[in-house]
Amino acid sequence: MPNGASAALASLPRRSILIRISGLIAATTFVVAILLATFATRSALDIVGDALGEELQSILVGSAANLGPHLRFKNIEAIEEDLNGQLQRAGDKAVALGVWNADAESIAQAGPGDTEAAAKLQEMALQAISSGEAVFQRGRLVQVVPVKFGPNQATVGAVGAVWTAQGAVTAVFRNAAPGMVVTMGLFLGLLFAATALLRRMLGRPLGTLCAAMGDVARGDLDNAIPMTDRADEIGELARSLESLRGDLGQMRAAEMRREAARADQTRAIEGLASALQALSGGDLTSRIDERFAEDYERLRSDFNATVD
Repeated sequence: MPNGASAALASLPRRSILIRISGLIAATTFVVAILLATFATRSALDIVGDALGEELQSILVGSAANLGPHLRFKNIEAIEEDLNGQLQRAGDKAVALGVWNADAESIAQAGPGDTEAAAKLQEMALQAISSGEAVFQRGRLVQVVPVKFGPNQATVGAVGAVWTAQGAVTAVFRNAAPGMVVTMGLFLGLLFAATALLRRMLGRPLGTLCAAMGDVARGDLDNAIPMTDRADEIGELARSLESLRGDLGQMRAAEMRREAARADQTRAIEGLASALQALSGGDLTSRIDERFAEDYERLRSDFNATVD
């Protein structure tokens, strides 16, 4: 049993519960951080998308007010100038811009160029001209606004644009990068501090209890178990170990008493047998002079009295 207990104790450092707890804390914190970062990213994207959508709508509404007379009188040069002004104001946000007449025919286009975006704008321009209402996709970064002119506010065409939030999102994350680095540093520092605190609160007390348990397993019952006065689970474990040490001590004392009793019995039997053997040989002066244990002393006295 001591050998098995010693082997089990020797294997504890390789499977330290402190390392497992620290790993669990790190994994849990990492998962929570990832979830928070995901939610924060989605929120940032939604905020950026809404802000850009409102900006795009404001620009298109203003452009539609300026383009009314130019579309009515087919002033292509002024239309292209207005479209280029939109492109300049949009900067890296613009993907495609376009202006259409009342028949949904393309009058002018600008932007880096995107065939799919241009086709989508053409389709939305037809809807805006037919309905006389602004048309936009979810996210509001693809919008087409009808252009109206005259006393009756007749629809004379449409102006639309496709924007991207990539540049704005990149800028947001670039600005957030220092904070993320600081947060990661704080996370590592807190993890180190938590590990050190756990080592102090659990690692050292458990190590002390393991050493005491090893002493008990080796049969060293003379030293009292430490930390029995603690009110937590470690104190409860220490008190249980102290109770076990007491029980083992009582069992050892009882075994020693039994061994002493057997030794006294053997000595009394051997002494009496030797004296009886001498008596049977005719030696009537044979006496038992060595005192027996208390339980067998009367047997010696009776034998000596019989001889006398």
